[in-house]
Amino acid sequence: MILTLNTCITIDRKKRSRRKALLSMDVDYFNDEEKSTAQVRMLHERIARLQPLDRAIVLLWLEQISYDEIGDIVGLSAKNVSVRLARIRVQLKNMSNE
Repeated sequence: MILTLNTCITIDRKKRSRRKALLSMDVDYFNDEEKSTAQVRMLHERIARLQPLDRAIVLLWLEQISYDEIGDIVGLSAKNVSVRLARIRVQLKNMSNE
């Protein structure tokens, strides 16, 4: 029992100690400034680490396709697409740079 508790505490500490870089979702993709380019590159790296379905959903959303159309393409309801996108955004913001 104590071993399990200590293992959980150690894992929690490791998660907290990981350095996380904040990612702004308000990036102008057409501005060629150094900072914007770095943020776009970071966003693409993080998207590449998503699960295939989540990656497809976020890429379709970035193409400004409606939730209904995204749902038709990936086989989900528009509401489910909306919920998944909200979770994907949180996941992208919380990813650490590895």
